[in-house]
Amino acid sequence: MKRPISRLHFITTDNISLAGEYSFQIEQALRGGSRWIQLRAKSLDKEDFMIEAIAAKKLSAEYGAVLIINDHADVASEIDSDGVHLGRDDMSIEEARLLFGTDKIIGATANNMAEFQQALDSSADYIGLGPFRFTHTKKKLSPILSTDELSEIIRSGQGQKPVLLIGGITIADIAEVYALGGFGIAVSSLIAESTDPVQQTKNIIQTIENTWTGSL
Repeated sequence: MKRPISRLHFITTDNISLAGEYSFQIEQALRGGSRWIQLRAKSLDKEDFMIEAIAAKKLSAEYGAVLIINDHADVASEIDSDGVHLGRDDMSIEEARLLFGTDKIIGATANNMAEFQQALDSSADYIGLGPFRFTHTKKKLSPILSTDELSEIIRSGQGQKPVLLIGGITIADIAEVYALGGFGIAVSSLIAESTDPVQQTKNIIQTIENTWTGSL
């Protein structure tokens, strides 16, 4: 059975020098209360990514958190993660749905109206929309979307699927994400590169709870 989509998605960063190893990043976010972890490790080869994925699954299970694997659908299938998040250059949503069946979570990425509509028409469970602003954690950053563009894109979906805004989001942006009609946020450096990731996660969750109604 699929777990509910969280309003806070924590995504690991490759910036190990500032954030620490992937398992450390994940554990800090979990200790702060995050219950949705996405393992993204673009710099790793398949073998090393598998090692990190196994460790991430163990940590996520200890805290009762959802684990989503970024890009590597084969790894997600092999370790039986809760789901996978797919970008434009990855396996298609429908191919992934055939691989995983209906009980796994599949996230889609959208950077413009056409991609958003394609994600809406697919069997994806949620959509990551952005970038909200510049972020150094994404090497091949798509054009930044203006507030007007984000609002128009989100409105076009009429709440059909949860939309998580992503890309350089700060705690101060959460109210604007809500006003734009976003379901929640996906963040990486905001937590991972904080001087106190545990407390930062708690602060984000408190702000989200004060902004939206419903559970995380």
